Amino acid sequence: MLDSERAEREQAVADFERKYGPHLTSPEGTWYRLGEAVIAGDVRLYRVAPTIGFAFGKLPTSSQTRYTWPGR
Repeated sequence: MLDSERAEREQAVADFERKYGPHLTSPEGTWYRLGEAVIAGDVRLYRVAPTIGFAFGKLPTSSQTRYTWPGR
């Protein structure tokens, strides 16, 4: 594994741990030790570059928003 690839994996794990916290870091967490497997390269990690994305809101009023990333 290249150093740059390892650095990208470490950054992805840090982002996921910041977002999902104990689900990844606690022994009782659903994905405990997943971060270690990602960094080691035991888990496939994909980068997705969407051109269009959608977000949906719920109660009390339903809504939707369309996002675009031109030039991808």
